[in-house]
Amino acid sequence: MPSGQKPNRGDDCDAYFALPANADYRARGLQKTRPFLDLSYALVAPASRQFAGLADLKGLRIGVLHGTPPHILLARHEGYATSSFKEQGEAFDALARGEIDGALLWGRAPATRT
Repeated sequence: MPSGQKPNRGDDCDAYFALPANADYRARGLQKTRPFLDLSYALVAPASRQFAGLADLKGLRIGVLHGTPPHILLARHEGYATSSFKEQGEAFDALARGEIDGALLWGRAPATRT
């Protein structure tokens, strides 16, 4: 948020994040609207690598953002080697340098960065 700008506190905000997906969830002062954005995780890797499932990542060096669901998932299972990053750009850079074999990243960035 730019310096000096105040957060929106009016009734015109149409986005609320990190809410339970349950349609029956209610909270005082909260009105859900139809979803307008869908984000997910993507495996970013050189085109020469082929992956059919999670098991294909075993034994490879996989970049993850610290504390994200992919980080937690791979940490809970044996055979996965992860490198933790604070920002997606750091993971992309490590991939370009060959320090990791792939990265599990979220949002639009995996689809738009070349």
